[in-house]
Parts: sequence; structure tokens; C-alpha cells
Amino acid sequence: HDHATYWSGFSYLVLYNILFILPLVVILALGSTEGLLAKVQVWQRTERKDMRVIGGLLMIALGILIYFL
Repeated sequence: HDHATYWSGFSYLVLYNILFILPLVVILALGSTEGLLAKVQVWQRTERKDMRVIGGLLMIALGILIYFL
């Protein structure tokens, strides 16, 4: 850590932004398109009951798992 230079620190910052921040920006850009949002809303309306049942069963299973561990 004593031998770090400005450019090595800067290169690590650029690498961090490419690996962690850029994918988040891409996901945000893709997720904010109106066509995709409309399709997701239609899918949510048609699958709402199944999602609630599956989510409830997963929560019960998680509770049992936590209780016994």
C-alpha cells in the first residue's frame, strides 16, 4: 500500500466502475424501457396468484429451515 501511485489507484477505480457500476447502468437502461415495463405488468397480472402461492411456500420453507438450523 505504500507503493501505490495515482495511476494505479485510478486504474483500479476504472476497473471497479467497469465491473460493478456499468452492469447496473445497463440493467437500469433496459429496465426503464416502456415496452418492457408494459410486458412485465401484463405478466404480473396474469401470474399474480401463482407468484403469491410460490412466494408463501418459499417463506414457509425458509422459516422451517431457519428454525431447525
